[in-house]
Amino acid sequence: MPQILRRSQMTKFLEIFDITKPGRSKGRQRTIDMTEGGIFRRIFRFSMPLLFGYLLQQFYTVVDAWVVGKFAADADLPAIGIVAPVTSILIGLFMGISTGAGVVISQYYGARRRYQAKIAVHTAITIALVMGLFFMLLGIFGTPFLLRFMNVDESIFDAARTYLTVYSCGLVFLALHNMGTAVIGSVGDNRRPLFFMISAGLNILLDLFFVIVLKMGVLGVALATVIAQGITATLVVIALLRDTDCIKIIPSKLGINFTMLGKIFRVGIPAAFQLIIVAVSEVLVQRYFNSIPSTDAMSSIEVMSGYTIYTRVEEFLLLPIQAFSVSITNFVGQNIGKEQYKRARRGTLAALGSSILFTVVIVVLLNLFTTEIVSLFTSDENAIRCGVLLLRFISPFYLFCCFIQVFMGSVSGIGRTFVPMIILVTSFIGARQFYLYSVTGYVSNSVVSVGLAYPVGWICAGIAIIVYYVLCEYDTILLEAELAAEAELLAKAEFEEA
Repeated sequence: MPQILRRSQMTKFLEIFDITKPGRSKGRQRTIDMTEGGIFRRIFRFSMPLLFGYLLQQFYTVVDAWVVGKFAADADLPAIGIVAPVTSILIGLFMGISTGAGVVISQYYGARRRYQAKIAVHTAITIALVMGLFFMLLGIFGTPFLLRFMNVDESIFDAARTYLTVYSCGLVFLALHNMGTAVIGSVGDNRRPLFFMISAGLNILLDLFFVIVLKMGVLGVALATVIAQGITATLVVIALLRDTDCIKIIPSKLGINFTMLGKIFRVGIPAAFQLIIVAVSEVLVQRYFNSIPSTDAMSSIEVMSGYTIYTRVEEFLLLPIQAFSVSITNFVGQNIGKEQYKRARRGTLAALGSSILFTVVIVVLLNLFTTEIVSLFTSDENAIRCGVLLLRFISPFYLFCCFIQVFMGSVSGIGRTFVPMIILVTSFIGARQFYLYSVTGYVSNSVVSVGLAYPVGWICAGIAIIVYYVLCEYDTILLEAELAAEAELLAKAEFEEA
């Protein structure tokens, strides 16, 4: 009996690091079946192209800030920083619904239920089109009212309005890009999404041309973003039209299956609210940064410039965590579809360990070269001092984000997104606002005191999500009766096999 137990433990170890059955490979494939093979290798293989793509995307964002900070008017850089939380809310909404669709499709794909997967794909793309058009119109006409609500300073109001209005024109492209890449990633394909991200490199060239050559300032940056998003969305749609798997879209079959819509929304809406809550909390914290009074040592505009640089740099810290979070969502989704619950748990721990390792390395490097990195964005000494101060105080607390992102990604893979949403509301909004109101009103209204609101939210959310993950029961997610009833209902849908 002890020998059997040791063999079982060794099998688990070999499975995690994928050193069993080396002859199983059948050549390079576009998709990754995460229900078989070594856990660590599957997650790592899926995550690394995502991380590389995220780095490229973030590089484009940094180039925006660098070009504007170096070659545009002084008000343009803080104007982009001011509207960043607003664009994050929109991106969060699209990514959340896309996550819901990706989870549903990955579960069907893992269960080898091709028919239901096709219905989910066509419903998801239709949702993306409708949402993109709606928020495009809302953004174009609602921008001035939103900026007034945010107490945007008059000195940067016009620049912020220009950027956000033009940016809104590309929201339909953004929605299609997010949904399309989620659909493709749900079947384990991480190569084409990487290609789509690389193709957005056109954004950099357009930034340089519009801002440096044509002197268009924030208008040029916004136009470059919209054009790049349009090209990327077109490539995503072409890829789905030409696909030969169950994710192939047929234009005549686009439409909404309301049974599938409900299933996507049950996962996607709470997931979207999670991301929106993060963005809304950024807006609320930013209001406190906006209210920091000018002093002889530092003006309010310099504070906002330093804060904008901080937000650009600190986003790099989240990239490995985001890559492993997306990876574990697809990993868990496929394995839950095949009812491999223990494998889903082991994959979650592998993703957590990997994200912690990457984050520690990045935080150490960042703290060694903080001043040099911040100086790339501006030559203003006070703005540099503000950015360095925020990064050095806050960056070590990003270890809590590893637990938050990976565990939330894991429970999203099983369709549990409501409780994590409540956790984020109470932590990122409730706890942070209580802290900010108390500290700025009765202790200090300084850059550091306001900036420490971020770790307060992360610590509260990290502790809560760890407890929820431990208590969450993965093996009760897919009930046979529920699957049978759903299959019978979906069988009535009017959809022809392609």
